[in-house]
Amino acid sequence: MKTWKRVGLVVLAASFSAGCSDATGSVADTGDLETSVVSESEASGPETPAVDPALASVRTSNLVDEQSRHEVYTVLKNAGLGEQALNDFDTQVKRFYDHVPTASLIQSGFQPLAQAQKADLVALAQAAQEKATPLTNCRITTFTLGREQVTVGKPQGADDSQLFFDIESLDTEPKMFVGAERETFLGLFGRVPTVAEKDSQRHTNDIINYLLEHEIGFKVGPVSMVSVYIHDNIDPKDAAMFIGHMGLLVEDSAEGKLLFVEKLAFDQPYRASWFDSREQLETYLRSMYDDGPDLEYGQPVIMENDHVMQATQMY
Repeated sequence: MKTWKRVGLVVLAASFSAGCSDATGSVADTGDLETSVVSESEASGPETPAVDPALASVRTSNLVDEQSRHEVYTVLKNAGLGEQALNDFDTQVKRFYDHVPTASLIQSGFQPLAQAQKADLVALAQAAQEKATPLTNCRITTFTLGREQVTVGKPQGADDSQLFFDIESLDTEPKMFVGAERETFLGLFGRVPTVAEKDSQRHTNDIINYLLEHEIGFKVGPVSMVSVYIHDNIDPKDAAMFIGHMGLLVEDSAEGKLLFVEKLAFDQPYRASWFDSREQLETYLRSMYDDGPDLEYGQPVIMENDHVMQATQMY
């Protein structure tokens, strides 16, 4: 949530599905396709947390170069992802980078996370919104890669009201996720009704109950979806948790590390990052999306598949 700091509450209420926010300064991932003024001060995208000593060993790539893409695709394929998912993801990555300036991004291999701070996110956003449609965000990217890892038995009744920018992108040619896949997408990312109070245990329970109610299940194995659920209590009578950011996590036994693949926003770059542990990954995610305990809304709940992510968890 540090990407938007609760600004633009009118936009937030209208288009909240946040976290993967864009360079336009909008507060929500779903708002990334909005036309709005880009300002240097808003600097777009999540704040890079490389200053945290706990993240010093993280290595990241923007997937600009063939070498890093090959490394990531090999890990994903070895973890069991299908050719269609990998091909669709590769198409999205290349389409995006074919239409935006990449000189400020990490050019080769995996570099310290601090390198990501040098990206010209404003220029990226402007070019993306002008030229790179259909744009994809964190949810579309993760679902592209991991849609065979999840099932939604009862998508009916899911509240997709905050996904209208996702849907707009999905309906832009070439269309993505039609038929049953679209129903799974909307069911997985529906709003989760909860209380307005800052009650993390209640928020967590409501998320788990939502997954049970809609019969959402995940494959057990080295691949998982990591979801950052954000608390929206702007309207206390309509409070909800929603997946504001997410990525695909892969345990690579050969490296003894974790690979996390994400897209920062509709108009922001891809990242693939190597982490030493889930604890380190949580530090990374909270440094970007957790504003702390002293504000009027609850802290994010970080889920791995259908349970709270645990630092020592192994599949």
